[in-house]
Amino acid sequence: MKIYITLCGFILCLCSCNNIDSDISYINKNNWEYRKGFRAADTNFITLSHDTKKWELHHDTVFFKAKPIAIITRYEKKQNFLEIRSVATGRSGEYSKARGSNKEAS
Repeated sequence: MKIYITLCGFILCLCSCNNIDSDISYINKNNWEYRKGFRAADTNFITLSHDTKKWELHHDTVFFKAKPIAIITRYEKKQNFLEIRSVATGRSGEYSKARGSNKEAS
C-alpha cells in the first residue's frame, strides 16, 4: 500500500511540474512587462536573454545579476503570460509580453 501511495505521489509530481524548457527560447526572445504582484526589480520590463548579462533564465529560475530571484510557476504562450514566484518571499507576480516587442510570436 505504501508503494502504491508513493508511486501515485510521484506521478502527480511529474504531471504538475513546469516544463518550460521547450519554450525557453521564446521566453528569452521577448521583453516582459510587469502587471501585478511581486516585482522582480525596480523596473517595469525584464528581458531574460543571456545577451543582457543582467537578467538570465536557467530552466525555470530567473536570475538577476547572477542571483536567483524567482521561479516561473506558470507560462501561457498563447496569452503571452508569465507568472513568477519570489525565491525570498514566495509572493507571486504577473508579467505579459511587452507591446511592440520586436520578436516574433512563434
